[in-house]
Amino acid sequence: RGARWLTTNAPRLGPFITTPEMYDGSPEQCSGFLMQCELVFPCFPHLYSTEESKITYLVALLTGRAHVWAMVGWSRHQKTTYAFFLNKFKAVFSYLEEDPEPLQLW
Repeated sequence: RGARWLTTNAPRLGPFITTPEMYDGSPEQCSGFLMQCELVFPCFPHLYSTEESKITYLVALLTGRAHVWAMVGWSRHQKTTYAFFLNKFKAVFSYLEEDPEPLQLW
């Protein structure tokens, strides 16, 4: 009875956002994955207020070759900025859209 009360009457800690799916390094999923991660940070600023916490969140969602890449990079650049990490990540896993039409819709 007490546990039910806690779960039904507990205050919400923030907006409901699903965790992005694990990312394996496929270029066609890169921009969507990064966008989903970027949506999490402003919704939970108390959790992701540092460069390291943002990088850690993103790396925790990597699998396969993307995870291997991150582990190698982490050993070389442990003290880095999120912007630096993101630029390297995009350089490796993202590709430029040949058709700019989707970008013009926004």
